[in-house]
Amino acid sequence: MKKVFAEIEISTIKTRTPLLRDTLGDLATLEGSIRKFGLLAPLVVDASDTLIAGARRLEACKRAGLARVPVWKLDVPYSSLQALDVQTDENLCREPLSATELSRHIRDKKRTLKPRLPRWIQSIIEWFQRLFHRPTKAR
Repeated sequence: MKKVFAEIEISTIKTRTPLLRDTLGDLATLEGSIRKFGLLAPLVVDASDTLIAGARRLEACKRAGLARVPVWKLDVPYSSLQALDVQTDENLCREPLSATELSRHIRDKKRTLKPRLPRWIQSIIEWFQRLFHRPTKAR
């Protein structure tokens, strides 16, 4: 199967029913991400721009007002067995973050947001914090 990366007008993308999913679910978070960063994971279409995979992303892009979107164009028709396999794999072959991985990501993000001071200034701040730290009395 050959694939080509392209950017196409969102209005040219055709959808067929039924979609793999019964419902697109809540798209607010995805739409917000697309507004902030653009579409990070391209849609998948066939040579005639019929959507193979990415119905939720397509709808979120429309709601976000995008005129053009990145796509992978596959050289297989929408109705082929390979296209069905692509739909299935895209939805099933992903692993959500574990609680530990998510916690580490949040910690790293917080660390990145902290203002970075030169080490010598940070040492002085820590010295003053230790100097004026008063332990709380047990009740």
